[in-house]
Amino acid sequence: MKYRIREYRERLGWSQNELSRRSGVPQSAISRYEAGEQEPGYSRLKRIAKALGVSVEELEITQEEQHQTTA
Repeated sequence: MKYRIREYRERLGWSQNELSRRSGVPQSAISRYEAGEQEPGYSRLKRIAKALGVSVEELEITQEEQHQTTA
């Protein structure tokens, strides 16, 4: 599954380091999640969502949305 971590982070004007500081998730992991190289575990995803002020569900990109961006 893909996530809107970068989108919400950039809306707040935060760097990956700032999100890392606020969520307690290493910056290197955030970079991999945003690049789609790795999926976050649920506990890390919850910490990122909480730091960004959104729900986990808001971060998730649905299958339908993924198909729309590739079509």
